[in-house]
Amino acid sequence: AEVDEYPLWNPKGSFSSAPEPTGKVALIGHSAGGWICRAYLSERNYGGKSYGGNRFVHSLITLGSPHGNAPGPAFKGVKWVNSEIMDAGSGVRALAVAGTGYKGDSSG
Repeated sequence: AEVDEYPLWNPKGSFSSAPEPTGKVALIGHSAGGWICRAYLSERNYGGKSYGGNRFVHSLITLGSPHGNAPGPAFKGVKWVNSEIMDAGSGVRALAVAGTGYKGDSSG
C-alpha cells in the first residue's frame, strides 16, 4: 500500500491536559526511527495525519537510519520523506550519523 492509503489509527484512552510547551526539543532516532522522525517533522499528510512536529523540534539526530531510496515496500516511507527537502528554512538542524545502506537513486 502507498503511504496515503495507510489506515487511520486513533489511540485508545485519554491523557490529562498538559501545559503549553515553553521550548523546543531535540529528537534522536535510531534506524527506522530516523526517517519516522522526518515524517513527524513534515507538514504534509502522512498516513492520514499531518504532524507538523517542526514547531516543537530544534534539532534531529539520526543514528544508522536508512535515508536512501531502495526497492521494496519497507522503503515506501523513506521514499515519502525523501520527496521533501529538509533545509535551513524548516527551522530544524539535522545530523545523520552512520546512515548507510542501499545506494539508492540520485536522492540518496
